[in-house]
Amino acid sequence: MSLSNIRDRFHRKRHRTKDDTYRLVQDDQLFDVDDIDALNNKPDRSPDGDNDSMNGKFANDVEKQTYEQQLIQLQEQLVAAMIENNMLAQELKQCKENEENERLKNELEREKKRNRLLQDQMNNSDRSPRRRETSKKVVVPTVPTGSNVEHCDKMFEPESLNVEPPRTRVDRLWERIVEFLYDVMEDFNDITQPEHLMEEQKEPLSVKTLKENLRRFKVAIKPVTDTVKGINNLLTWKSRSYTLIFFMLYMYSVWKGWFLPLMFFMMIVRLFVNFLHFKGFKFCFNYLDAGEPEQESDDTLGLSDKFNLVLMVATKVQNGLGSTSDQLEKLKNLLTWKHEGTRRVFTMLCLAFLATLFVPTSFLWRFMGLGFGIKIFIVNGIYNKYPKIKKRYDSTYRMWQTLPTDAQYERQCVRTEMDRYIVIPRATSALERSIERHVSLSSSDDDDDNDETAEFRSIFSLPVTECPIRGWLNGKRTVLLGKDKSLFTLLSKKRGKLYLTKSFLCFARENYPSPRNIVIPLQDIVSIDKVKINQRMPGKGMTIQILIQSDGKQNVLLFSGVIGRDDIIRDVQQVMMWMHQKS
Repeated sequence: MSLSNIRDRFHRKRHRTKDDTYRLVQDDQLFDVDDIDALNNKPDRSPDGDNDSMNGKFANDVEKQTYEQQLIQLQEQLVAAMIENNMLAQELKQCKENEENERLKNELEREKKRNRLLQDQMNNSDRSPRRRETSKKVVVPTVPTGSNVEHCDKMFEPESLNVEPPRTRVDRLWERIVEFLYDVMEDFNDITQPEHLMEEQKEPLSVKTLKENLRRFKVAIKPVTDTVKGINNLLTWKSRSYTLIFFMLYMYSVWKGWFLPLMFFMMIVRLFVNFLHFKGFKFCFNYLDAGEPEQESDDTLGLSDKFNLVLMVATKVQNGLGSTSDQLEKLKNLLTWKHEGTRRVFTMLCLAFLATLFVPTSFLWRFMGLGFGIKIFIVNGIYNKYPKIKKRYDSTYRMWQTLPTDAQYERQCVRTEMDRYIVIPRATSALERSIERHVSLSSSDDDDDNDETAEFRSIFSLPVTECPIRGWLNGKRTVLLGKDKSLFTLLSKKRGKLYLTKSFLCFARENYPSPRNIVIPLQDIVSIDKVKINQRMPGKGMTIQILIQSDGKQNVLLFSGVIGRDDIIRDVQQVMMWMHQKS
């Protein structure tokens, strides 16, 4: 067999195999490699059942090996072609499914659009009473499928709906009114919870930011401060002619009842001047002259200047908050009957109420306006120029100065409470005089007037009549034991001094001067004894136990580390005996 015959047979075999492969792919069937080998190695139809006939077709073994190699390559190509055809068939099927999904999505979007359109038409027909009858005539077809989609899209367009527009202006006006009422009702039906605002992020302390904020605050507050300065200059008669003109204009407008129109006219003029400034017309116009502005230095700040700037701002904030708190506390105490000036305010309010019942309102406003003008322009001008006259005749100023703050009111309450325990002196007998000489109750005049006794009274809020007796001016060092009676309290912050007066036994702490001080009235002391806390320690101990009974309750105080305990107990007992004899 020649080489050309072998090539022809190979090509016919290859074409026949491709046709069989395409047929298998169309039938969605895949053969295994073993099946293909079985087809290729199909036995001959000769009855002998041997391979002698096939071997006789080849001239030698080389052609046979070549033929077998070509069959193996053909087999590999066939398998690759079958796999590729299978992958292409799957991709084609997936593309068809995607096209179907896209078509369904487009139909769904059309349906949503038509549903929205129908819902809007139904809402409009429900809101307008005249459209209710016409809305019943609208025919809604079924959901289209297939080729009727485009026809139904045209059917659902607004022009194709059978809805009659409003005919007259009255109908349109009525429709707008009804829609407005429906909108208002829907707004009231929508109940929502208030939204919690996010907290602004706080910036860290920076000298640059502090300086910039100070500059912004000065620029923003400058119109207000200039207005306040102008009012102050006006009321203090800095420019006498201008203040006199303003005073006469004010009194005349109040007398004629033109004060409010005058105020509104001045506001309109001020806004018109601001409009001219906004348009570029630069000129100076102020009702109230604040004087020459302060010049600010633009020098760069060094390290010490930055520290001084922060210190200055902190000082201003501290003093400003303290002053504002004092004024607010005074006002609160005035309105809560914590001062005798509240009775004056109440009396004036009652008289004003009676005046409004019997005096015509126009006459009352005129009288009040004239009195207010005389007070702020004439009387206050005299008071500001002559401070002695202000302190003597200005009852409002004197009452405001005597109003107490919360701390002052608490101090007054403490002094009032202590007055109940102060011993009232009376005629003394010979025995009492001997006790006074022994205990040295009477103090010298020098001790009453020195700075130490004044500081002592300010610490415990005691009256002038109460001062330490002789020998107790510097106090007795001791330690206030806690409830656990531990010796470790000797090193704690409860160290202090005991002071003895004619009516009180006082304990002042070293580290906490005022808030944790103790004032014990001698009338409430039931007993004072010597005790020993730790029995293992040698000696008789250095602790004093004081039993106090007040308002039906008993309390025990222990003072340890006392030097000269016997003398202290003897002095306290003798003063208590003297006090009981005096009362």
